[in-house]
Amino acid sequence: MYALRPSGYSSPSPRSVEVVATDLSPTMIEQLIARADRLERKVDARVMDREPLAFADGAFDHVVLHLILAVLPDPLARACEVGRVLKPGGSVSVFDKFVPDDASPSVRCRAVDLFTNALFHDFTRKLGPMVEAGGLVVRKPEKAIFDFFTIAIAEKPAHTPPMTRSGAK
Repeated sequence: MYALRPSGYSSPSPRSVEVVATDLSPTMIEQLIARADRLERKVDARVMDREPLAFADGAFDHVVLHLILAVLPDPLARACEVGRVLKPGGSVSVFDKFVPDDASPSVRCRAVDLFTNALFHDFTRKLGPMVEAGGLVVRKPEKAIFDFFTIAIAEKPAHTPPMTRSGAK
């Protein structure tokens, strides 16, 4: 997960935004730090294991979920945590593999999922229910890369509190 918050400038630019990155893998964090150093970019990179996220409520303006929701054992818990740490009116960029919300997984997809789900990945997840669990609203879903991936922007309404995993406010 990458999260962004302004660092005191009135107009965000790549250098005026504070970047916080988390990953379960210390190796991934080490690689991220090395790349940030090469780019002369300050990043607060942390090894963090799932939930709860070690950030205050409303700490971030924007969160990036890149290839994470399909591999987490409990993506609804992550969505709820993202909703919690996101400021009202904030946004989330999501890039991952999802079944369209209005469709059922194909036979091929379910067959592949029998193997991949046991190892690392669930090919049958839908984006809509996940972001809704976090009190978020999908604004711009688009298919990408042979319609295999979804790119979406979700927003946290300025007036709605995040929902819990059970769906209660």
